Amino acid sequence: MTPQSYPFLRAKWGQWQSLAAGRRQLGLLTVSEFAKSELVGLRLAPAGRVHVIPNGVDHVLRTPAQHDILPRLGLETRGYALALANLMPHKNIPLLIRAFARPALAEMTLVLVGGAGREAFAAAGLAPGANIVFPGYVTDGEMRALQANALAVCTPSLTEGFGMPPVEGLMLGTPAVIAPCGALPEVCGPGALQADPRDPAAWEAALLRLRDDRGVHDRLARDGQAFVARFTWQAAARRLLDVIDAVAPN
Repeated sequence: MTPQSYPFLRAKWGQWQSLAAGRRQLGLLTVSEFAKSELVGLRLAPAGRVHVIPNGVDHVLRTPAQHDILPRLGLETRGYALALANLMPHKNIPLLIRAFARPALAEMTLVLVGGAGREAFAAAGLAPGANIVFPGYVTDGEMRALQANALAVCTPSLTEGFGMPPVEGLMLGTPAVIAPCGALPEVCGPGALQADPRDPAAWEAALLRLRDDRGVHDRLARDGQAFVARFTWQAAARRLLDVIDAVAPN
């Protein structure tokens, strides 16, 4: 749990709403076993009333990739790592900025996609180096191209209920580097290297391993893609119908 990511009143209001809603429902739905354990631990509902329906990520296969974004940003295939530009504390993106300030990663690029730009990170007391690119918001097709051509999708979050970006990357055949936190190990399975979310050197080492050992890179890509093939929206819909059938009154 990372309450510092949310304003105090918002967090308290959300907690009260969740507790009230949990007591009234026939069942609760969540997206991972980790998230289920959190809900049970918070006493929103007993374990038997909490049902896990993982997200689908096969939507990334439906949008054609717009590969022109790579030369526009000066990127080469497998020459960059990808993450979301986010200043929420639990997303832990400053860890990546510190990792990419290390000399061994000077020739690798970090692409941070999203609304928080270089100025926002600077205002937060960070100093992103010249090897960090901020393209802002991108289209779905551009995002697919960035995910498919990256060396890795990086997710150093201190907690996640699911973790869509690395799983989307795995669906497209791109390995992940993740923190061993929240649901990330559960949903990335054999497609990810794990690194200490408080040690920039560990992230440097993981990325260099993927860059320098093609066998490791290709094994993670292959095994990860096979592992996440089950995360489809059709499977989620079928599981939802099963849950409704199980909990609905006769």
